[in-house]
Amino acid sequence: MERVEKLVTENPVVVFAMSSCFMCHVVKRSFFSLGVNPTVYKLDKEPGGKLVGSLDRLMTAHINGTLVPQLVKNSLIWQI
Repeated sequence: MERVEKLVTENPVVVFAMSSCFMCHVVKRSFFSLGVNPTVYKLDKEPGGKLVGSLDRLMTAHINGTLVPQLVKNSLIWQI
C-alpha cells in the first residue's frame, strides 16, 4: 500500500493496468486523447500484482462531464 500511495502522491494521474487488458488500454487512450500523459503501472509486470481499480468510475466521470473539470482544476489539461 505504501508503494501505491507513493505513486499517486508523486504523479497526478496513475493508471494501474494489466498488459493484456483491453479496457486498461481504453483508459490510457482516453487520457492521451485529452492531452494527459498518465503514469502507467503494469500490475502483471510486478510480482504479486493484483488489479483493484475501477473503470466504471472513470467512464462515469467522463460521461457525466466531471472528469475534464477535475483534470483542468489540477492543471493537467487546459480548458477545452
